[in-house]
Amino acid sequence: MAARCPRPTTYYALLEVKHLADGSQWLVFQATYIWRQPVPSEEDTYSIERREIWYIINSYLVKRSGFEETLAWAQAQDFRTRPLAEPHELHDDICFGELYWSPNYRSHHARFREYTERRYGDDAGIPQPLMPTTEHYLWGSTYDCSIEDTIGLYVPSGYLAKSMGLTWQGRVGYFCNPAGDLVAFDPSVEAQGPSVLLVRKDTFTRFLRENDLALIWIVHGEKQFVGGPPHSGSFIGRLHVTGSYGMAADGQIAGGCSSQIFSP
Repeated sequence: MAARCPRPTTYYALLEVKHLADGSQWLVFQATYIWRQPVPSEEDTYSIERREIWYIINSYLVKRSGFEETLAWAQAQDFRTRPLAEPHELHDDICFGELYWSPNYRSHHARFREYTERRYGDDAGIPQPLMPTTEHYLWGSTYDCSIEDTIGLYVPSGYLAKSMGLTWQGRVGYFCNPAGDLVAFDPSVEAQGPSVLLVRKDTFTRFLRENDLALIWIVHGEKQFVGGPPHSGSFIGRLHVTGSYGMAADGQIAGGCSSQIFSP
């Protein structure tokens, strides 16, 4: 049984952050946030019940002419039951330095483009085509002894990198424009925290204005209890959140989320 709470809730703090060093504003294009209640060191991770909250954020480019209509469509969807395209997965048969220019990368990207066009055709009900803004680079070959664990980070999509003139200049996870200014990066490469793609806001809003585009975020998540003895019958329900936000070239973020309680 589910009870819907239609009241919009704002999550702007998850979509826009400030760089502490220089005060610049950065947009979160892709992220998975997870908060878990700590488990005592002497306990198994899933042996006791604990609280967990998670959110997944995806973003997409859309033509400015269809922005309002597409955002209204997105706000009417439940993305728990209707997920949109996830970022294209780039696996370890592509070296990081091959991104965007190599025949190997272009072959992967062509296959992904064919999939998204087939998945979201005219019958999907989306007013305007949505173009993912990010790709996920994953390196974790069992034959590569130079790394001890799987490495994963978010990078700009091929379209975004090409359109904004972004290139990798030797610092993994960091992308600069032709003037050498940092425009996009995943801070998890060098600092503790979740893997996210951050894009400099002032540079990106100028790109939206020059290309007659807008940005749409899709947000969904849950608040729940996890773990505990199996078949204990202690499940008390969970809270699901779904919603969308949008931003045009003026840099103003608008939108909201609604929540739905799923009881036992």
